Amino acid sequence: MKILSLTLCIILASLLFVTPVLACNPPYLPRVTNVKIGDIVASSNPIDLLSAQAIAQIALEDINSYCTRLRIPYRFQVEIKVANGNTAIHLTKVQEFYSQGVRLLLAGRWSNQAKTSLSYINANKMLMLSPSATVPDLAIAGDNLFRLCPSDSYLGPALANTVWSKGVKHVIVIQRGDSWGDGLYSTFISEYTRLGGSLASEVIRYATTEVDFTTHLATAESQATEAGSEYGVVLLAFNEAATILNTLANNQNLYQKIYSCIWFGADGTANNQYIIDNAGAAAAHVGLYSLRAKEVHGPSWSSVESRYQAATGQIFNSYIAYEYDIFWVYALSVVKTGSANTAAVKCVLPWVAARYNGASGYCKLNAYGDRLNPGFDIWSYVKIDGPVQASLSGSVDTNNVVKWY
Repeated sequence: MKILSLTLCIILASLLFVTPVLACNPPYLPRVTNVKIGDIVASSNPIDLLSAQAIAQIALEDINSYCTRLRIPYRFQVEIKVANGNTAIHLTKVQEFYSQGVRLLLAGRWSNQAKTSLSYINANKMLMLSPSATVPDLAIAGDNLFRLCPSDSYLGPALANTVWSKGVKHVIVIQRGDSWGDGLYSTFISEYTRLGGSLASEVIRYATTEVDFTTHLATAESQATEAGSEYGVVLLAFNEAATILNTLANNQNLYQKIYSCIWFGADGTANNQYIIDNAGAAAAHVGLYSLRAKEVHGPSWSSVESRYQAATGQIFNSYIAYEYDIFWVYALSVVKTGSANTAAVKCVLPWVAARYNGASGYCKLNAYGDRLNPGFDIWSYVKIDGPVQASLSGSVDTNNVVKWY
């Protein structure tokens, strides 16, 4: 059972008193209203599905226990659908939820999925809270997307300063060919060139459906030869990074230069259990210094982390904490308004988020409905007398000052 902090209890109690529908004294219990939250998992990867199921169960157990204890007449449910890594399927799932009368969604985990579905979300007066859609161009004032993660408008410059701090003057960039990769690259290269760095040659951009990366790695090896010295590789990838790294390690004779240089990454490769399990040795060899939003451990972090890890065997991180907090922000917004009406929930949601201190700390949002810049942790992969592990190697503060540990 989650033990709420004193701060959270005070916040929740204040919400209770300002909600007319809750002004009912024991022993009279108002009729309970069930509110369903739709949850769309980005891919069919079993790890992702297990993670979503586990964190949803933990969050709803905590929320409903709280509502029962304080005699709040709401109970919250979740229904999970899977987008199979496809933007069109994601939109179809959004439409299915609409036809079911579900208007509050935890969805758009991938930026391209959020972008594809946003017009429908806005037109049909639904709400979409995302824990991980980070592209800068989703920062739209007044829309119905709220992001409990920080935008890549913060991550790109932080990554650029991280690369520069390692003495890398020329970068070889290998990136996913989607809105996430394009948006992150744009913010990264703008800051990196401002610092004095240069792109070794053209960006190596691969399709998200590709499984054979030999040609792309050969191009990267050629670019490293042209760069001469002081170069490194920036890999903007998700789980396919494991395939790329294994291809690199298994063909060292073909890719000697890029196999022997330092590699960097972003949130898709930071503290990634899939990479540890499937390409740990290769990741440790190149370091793969990757940035992820700074882990702010709110009052419920430890409790949620222990239960999540027991249920999944996976690493608990900020993005999973954001998912947990999304359920709470929705629930508290419904309690605050005394209604699941999306217009009412949208109106109070930023106010509620700013005052809610959850697993990821306070969820304060900027004018675009996105999380304020928390700074970033730098994760690498190391192997020291045992299995490969993710290692917290440094940090970047909100002014992009890099500190190595």
